[in-house]
Amino acid sequence: MGKMTVLIWQMGRVGSVALRKSLEASQIDARHAHYLFHDGEYYRTKKITVEEVFNPSNPWKVVSIARDPIARNLSAFMVDLQSKINRKEHALEPLRKRFINYYNHDWCLNWFQNELCQIVDVFNQPFRNSQVLSNGTTDVLLLRTENLNNCAAAMNGFLNVTNFSMLYSNSAEALFKYYKQFKQYMRGRIPVPLMDKYYYSAYAQHFYTPKELIRLREFWTNPYAPEAFVSAS
Repeated sequence: MGKMTVLIWQMGRVGSVALRKSLEASQIDARHAHYLFHDGEYYRTKKITVEEVFNPSNPWKVVSIARDPIARNLSAFMVDLQSKINRKEHALEPLRKRFINYYNHDWCLNWFQNELCQIVDVFNQPFRNSQVLSNGTTDVLLLRTENLNNCAAAMNGFLNVTNFSMLYSNSAEALFKYYKQFKQYMRGRIPVPLMDKYYYSAYAQHFYTPKELIRLREFWTNPYAPEAFVSAS
């Protein structure tokens, strides 16, 4: 067996940069990809091939991350618009309408089915905070953004190491003042049919418990409700 490599294979805007930096700080070789099988919101990763990741003689370890789909898509929407917004500040209501009417809300909801489910059955077993899956060759650790700051035990066990610790690092969206402003503006302004689309999806129903989904709905419906998760950004 060669040197262990960890692939953080995820949909983007889920905390993967902080996780990669944490792995690298722990002297663990970490790579990053949004997709291997389908195109999507980001340019295809050029330096990583399916053959590398799933080489039977030295398969990579895979880590993937789920996130509240509304928070994830709002983050992706705003980060994609960052350069334009920095040049000229946009009014919030036109941005809300643009997100509601034109953003591809389905892409993140289908990401696991289109990507990770090509190698493991993500939805076959109940998920609780973290989960290890395997197809007999490749091992996969599933995490959630909302629990990422507390993932050290799961990561150390998965990688069979003792030196990993999660760095508490500001994400790009936390440094981007318009994201926080837009996130707060959207609370109470997301149409019920769209919220239903997100939270009745197979993705949300799998990664979040009924009580957690109630808290998420309350957060996005009521501008004065507390964060659904203490560590949510």
